[in-house]
Amino acid sequence: MNVESNEFLSPIDLLKNAKSLVLSDQDNYLRPAVLEAISCLESYVQAYVFRELEHKMDPLLLKWLQDRTRNDFDSRLSVIIPIATGLRVDKRSDLWNRYKRAKQIRNRVTHVGKRVTTDEAEFVIDTVESWLTYLASTITLQLQLEILRDNVENGVVFISDRSTALDILQKYLSTLGDFLQFDNVSKGMTDAIFSVGQYKIAVSVVFVTLKSLNALKNVHADSSGLPDEFSHGVSLVFNKGELIPDELSVKTSSDGRVITMIINISKS
Repeated sequence: MNVESNEFLSPIDLLKNAKSLVLSDQDNYLRPAVLEAISCLESYVQAYVFRELEHKMDPLLLKWLQDRTRNDFDSRLSVIIPIATGLRVDKRSDLWNRYKRAKQIRNRVTHVGKRVTTDEAEFVIDTVESWLTYLASTITLQLQLEILRDNVENGVVFISDRSTALDILQKYLSTLGDFLQFDNVSKGMTDAIFSVGQYKIAVSVVFVTLKSLNALKNVHADSSGLPDEFSHGVSLVFNKGELIPDELSVKTSSDGRVITMIINISKS
């Protein structure tokens, strides 16, 4: 699945369009603003969540899942996102309740032809932006880390030390767009901090020499040690030893908050 295709507007472009429609201060643009915003969230899930599932599911099963949930976006959010990412979607949360209200507004626009107020349109856009921020802090983050891993292991990018690793990581994560702020720090086990919206993510970088696949038992993804100030954590393990295959190189904590990724640099 090519999420970079120029044939379609990206989710971020769709959201910007929706905001522009509201800012136009024309009542007849409010209904399309609501539709554009919800389309933004739907296209994000289609582009990024299902792309992540490509690495975890048989293609026939994935196609069946796409077809089965084509008209059931609730399931795409609440069921498929956890399957793809390990990220929990709490149906009791404010974020979920806001999505349900935004969906009701969209449905009234689509099926009843109801007029939309400026407050309603802004609520839908704010809700979609909150969801995008939440998903970008996990799904897009992992995808960018996988791209970085592939480029390092294929000799496109060369990393020799922690400073180089952090500089290159910042470059790759800048694709998170308007959400990204990155600051190099030295704080305990944290080598860098960046934020995606209100979500604060701790990054640690280590260099190791794994002598065999058995050494993987010492590589963990555990959120119990993540400081309260962080919503997520990323641990990049640059390995100079035995090559670790891609299917064994990513570990995610049970709550989806911490990603540990092993990147082989023995060929770099």
